[in-house]
Amino acid sequence: MLPATIVHFGPFHASIPSSVYFLCRLVECDSNIQEKVSKMSPLIDKLLFIIDRSQSEPAGYSLVSVRVVCIILFYCTWNVKSAQPLVDCGALEKMLNITRKLLIDKDSDAPLR
Repeated sequence: MLPATIVHFGPFHASIPSSVYFLCRLVECDSNIQEKVSKMSPLIDKLLFIIDRSQSEPAGYSLVSVRVVCIILFYCTWNVKSAQPLVDCGALEKMLNITRKLLIDKDSDAPLR
């Protein structure tokens, strides 16, 4: 397990919904929570919705929120028990499709690409 200081968001950022911020902190510290989160299909679908800027930007999610959600999914890949459900539910394929769209759209936000 990596120390909690690996990812530092600084002071609580107002544009990050508190539930997303605290979920990130929980997933970062506990492999059991990583596994439970990765098995919650509705939650994974919501996280993928936030990452897909074509959907989340009109819904009012900030770019900072997108980055935090990406970190949450990254943490869920740290062990096989939590990574496998992400593959099984199609999250990996959805992430690849979102990434493909960002790479094709040359006018999109470069940090996301």
